[in-house]
Amino acid sequence: MLKRFLQIFILLLTLFGSLRLYYNKQIGDVIDNYNGVEIYFNSIPFTSKGESLNEDGYKFGEKYQALEFVKRYYFERYNYKFPEKFDSIEKLYNSTLKDGEKNSELGLVQYSNLSAYPFKEEDIILFKPTIYNPQGHIAIISKVEENSIEIIQQNFWKTTRKNIDIEKINNLWHIKDNKILGRLQK
Repeated sequence: MLKRFLQIFILLLTLFGSLRLYYNKQIGDVIDNYNGVEIYFNSIPFTSKGESLNEDGYKFGEKYQALEFVKRYYFERYNYKFPEKFDSIEKLYNSTLKDGEKNSELGLVQYSNLSAYPFKEEDIILFKPTIYNPQGHIAIISKVEENSIEIIQQNFWKTTRKNIDIEKINNLWHIKDNKILGRLQK
């Protein structure tokens, strides 16, 4: 039994070590930036490296997580601070609001994934929780094209940018990804 446990332990250590070599990055290395706001490498998703704070103590979140990047981005770009109670992705989307209605607690406009309002760069995209990511995910639109958007994100392995198809159905904008909750806009 102990021998089997040691074999599994050594296998896991080898796997994690191989991933580090594959990525050729150290945790906390800058791997991209958007509008001058840096995106950091976090190795394996879901790992935490402590809190990320600004000089006055405002908490961006856990270092190198997706939410930390979005909160830090909005602070650096707009001097916007998310209210403290919004410390997780699932708390950001208010399902009782209508498309295009302002979330008065957040101070941001909320849009559904079938929206009368077009996408804009710097919109925040909110992803539903999944079995692989029970907290959900969050990213920022970095580019809007006719048939797709590009999102920029932190803590999604070594990928920081991803294109997602969009479509217009009966004059409503839709992101073609069933994991999308909606989006927020300053």
